[in-house]
Amino acid sequence: MQRLATMLALSLTAAMPAAAQDDAQEESDVVAAAGEAVEAAAAYDEADLDVIDAADADYEANLDAFCVDGADFVECETYIEAPETPYPITGEALAIEGVDYPPASYLAKEEGKVGYQMAIDAQGKATDCSVTQSSGFARLDDATCSILMARNPEFSPAVSPDGEPIAGTFQGSADWVIREPDFGNMSVEVAYVIDAKGGIESCEIIELSGDMPDDLDPAIVCERSPIGTGAVYRNEQGIPVRKRVTVQFRTEVKDVAD
Repeated sequence: MQRLATMLALSLTAAMPAAAQDDAQEESDVVAAAGEAVEAAAAYDEADLDVIDAADADYEANLDAFCVDGADFVECETYIEAPETPYPITGEALAIEGVDYPPASYLAKEEGKVGYQMAIDAQGKATDCSVTQSSGFARLDDATCSILMARNPEFSPAVSPDGEPIAGTFQGSADWVIREPDFGNMSVEVAYVIDAKGGIESCEIIELSGDMPDDLDPAIVCERSPIGTGAVYRNEQGIPVRKRVTVQFRTEVKDVAD
């Protein structure tokens, strides 16, 4: 029976056109390759499977060690490798603010970047601070560590390879840049001509005086108009008309009585 089936297959193949024979041969090759792949997969013995299982278990254990509350690794939202150095819980504690500026440095217009390092113990507390890069101004250098240590910033401590918190060093930098308030004593008056379609026909700057920002471009005052958005002015008969609109803006800064 097997021989008869073989002969029948050979006869059918011989009767096929050449192109069909090529297709049949290609299909046969694909089937043979698939068969070889199945045989190769079946060649894995129990020892090979044990190795794979052991690797999976080790992977799960490592993930488990860093998951919150020892959650199962499948439920773990984020996998974070053990940090080699401490990192701040909140960055705000390490930010230099305007109120921190030494008055003498402000008056002298001193600015710069101070590099520093902080010693962090295994509980995440800062125990020491030292300057690693000078701003070029001793007052700013001295103020940096003094201010940061006074804030008592909290850190997540470094972690050893076995998952235990350990002491470490955090390195950062403080930018000392003088920032002035946005508003001082100033007065702005601008006149716009609004056309009958509600657009700005022309703009005239009547006054720009006082403590104006250094980077203020007068042209922006006209370009960023608060009016001229398409709403039209009308006369008593309801007909759209042109209008001249004057806008005044004034700020005044005064001392506050104690």
